[in-house]
Amino acid sequence: MIEVLGALLIMSIMMPGLAWLWQKGAIELRKRAVAEHFATVTRAVEKYVGQNHAALLAASSDTAGPVVNLAMLRAADCLPDMTADLNAWGQGYSITTRLTPVNGIDVINPDKLTQR
Repeated sequence: MIEVLGALLIMSIMMPGLAWLWQKGAIELRKRAVAEHFATVTRAVEKYVGQNHAALLAASSDTAGPVVNLAMLRAADCLPDMTADLNAWGQGYSITTRLTPVNGIDVINPDKLTQR
């Protein structure tokens, strides 16, 4: 009987630590999922800009430019259809293109990838 009580005491001492580790692991998995989602969207934007460079260049200025959304990336076959609109934290993305002069040449700058 005393062994059972000892085992229960040890389990009750360990449970909060195990629960903390479980929660920490779940948070880290969500962080990884968000990072992978962001990387997928970033690659899709780079591909979209490469495919539509002339149109984006004509429509962009240094202060404003067209907004590219995930539906546009999917329609252009730059983003897989299975990619969710929201990441694991429930955030979506809005991509704004702007012109950035580099060595006297206007370059499309899609780094205005913002979470909404």
